[in-house]
Amino acid sequence: MLTRWTERFCVVKESFLLYYDKSEKRHYESKKMFNIHPKGVIPLANCSIEKWDDTGKPGFKITHASFKTGNLVMAARNADERDNWIKILQECSKITWNNAQLGAAQIKQLEENTTRINKERTEYIEKLQAEAEARKHEAGKKEELEILSKKLEEEKSAMQNIANQFKAEKEMTAQELLSAVESMKKLDEERTNLDAASKQLEENLKKVAEEKARQEEALRKQQEEKEKLESKLTDEEKTMYQKQL
Repeated sequence: MLTRWTERFCVVKESFLLYYDKSEKRHYESKKMFNIHPKGVIPLANCSIEKWDDTGKPGFKITHASFKTGNLVMAARNADERDNWIKILQECSKITWNNAQLGAAQIKQLEENTTRINKERTEYIEKLQAEAEARKHEAGKKEELEILSKKLEEEKSAMQNIANQFKAEKEMTAQELLSAVESMKKLDEERTNLDAASKQLEENLKKVAEEKARQEEALRKQQEEKEKLESKLTDEEKTMYQKQL
């Protein structure tokens, strides 16, 4: 039977048990937030949590094959509080590190896609602006420059709308993933919610691919329009040259 106990303030965060000095409880209750620097962190993934009556108190123990110093024995103020802690810790032990990393990896992928599309949008706009300047110096025709400028503004507006839509979809998907990670604390319902969030992510990524295809199609049409304008300009220059002769 254990004869010496150290009182700790404990917080469960996803699949980890964080413990502090008992004085941290006053800070937590007043600020409604916990210190990110605990005295210790216990990973709960795949741990075994069960009642332990040999403590002389309403106790329980946490065991895992990787614990090198033996089992972790803890106790609560009463049996009801002890049973509630066991239930919570058993649920958290079902959250593996790989599952927790899944949501973070998918969010990172979405952020990388957003950065890439924004870069492509910027490069495309700069290219159109450079072409507009080149036509201004080469042709010197006000009407053609106004048409090209109008198309440039339309393309910029369309690209901005696509970027805003993608950003909103990314934020929505990120929120759903974070909610899915939180919901993993609930046994079978947690795993079902995570599967649903993963499926939603795949649908959003498919939408991104489709959106990119539409952008590429728009670029192709813009290129065809530019070639038509260049062809038209060449014909007019030939006509002017013949008139001079």
